[in-house]
Amino acid sequence: MKKNILSVLFVYFSFMGMSNAAMPSVSACTVSSGVTTFPTSSNSFCSAQPDVYKLTVYEMKLCTAAITAPTTSSAVGTTTCQAVLTNTSPSATTITKGGSSAVAGTITRPPNGTYTHGYMLVSNALTVSDSRYFDESLDIDADNSADGRYCATTSSSMNCSDSDNLTAAEQTMKLGSTHLTGYVSGDTAITGYGTMNAYLIDTDKKLEADTDSDVVYLAGQLAFTTPVVISDNTKTFNMSFDVSNGIMYMNQNNATKRAAAYVGPFMVRMSVE
Repeated sequence: MKKNILSVLFVYFSFMGMSNAAMPSVSACTVSSGVTTFPTSSNSFCSAQPDVYKLTVYEMKLCTAAITAPTTSSAVGTTTCQAVLTNTSPSATTITKGGSSAVAGTITRPPNGTYTHGYMLVSNALTVSDSRYFDESLDIDADNSADGRYCATTSSSMNCSDSDNLTAAEQTMKLGSTHLTGYVSGDTAITGYGTMNAYLIDTDKKLEADTDSDVVYLAGQLAFTTPVVISDNTKTFNMSFDVSNGIMYMNQNNATKRAAAYVGPFMVRMSVE
């Protein structure tokens, strides 16, 4: 008898030591004893784990072959895929440090078989909030004077203070054509799990090439290193998002330590038990 699959499905903050493959030009911020080292040159970035990361999941599927890449005239093709999770009106899933969150939606057990790819559809809007203590006082209002070492995200960038009196606010970025290659680049290797690539698509799930305001979804594919096998003994399907690079801090002017914060990338892993 087939056992129910996906009796539990969680998204969690991963600490598995991933390299920054989705952002090859951005190194991880150095954090020691609660102190974050600010990037050391003008127009440079470092990435870090935010306190909270939010994304919205619409679909997740297992596929027996690669999806058909979308074009400006044809939708992404998933005819070789079986639905695992669907939600036409999902709310954002919140990922916190060391925590786990259930992903809402209709869960479906795919047929027994061997699946070589995973597919997911998420909103192109990503949200973070974060607060931290830097190794030097930063300028966040471009007045060439230091504002403080205690810093927290605002709805558009960040704020800093000489005392620990700030509350982080949520900052949301909608990915457009200028962001995709930096956030999830083509053929991004995820050690031990596979190769990930992604596409920005519109409401018709076609590749959006002219107007970023028409972008609605981020469609992602994971080509598994080892195929996922569904059998009568399969009990659960696990999906995790690595957001260890989920916030980026920028040194806009090293002479004055002018700082800014931005939403960073995520990676996805899929496996069965």
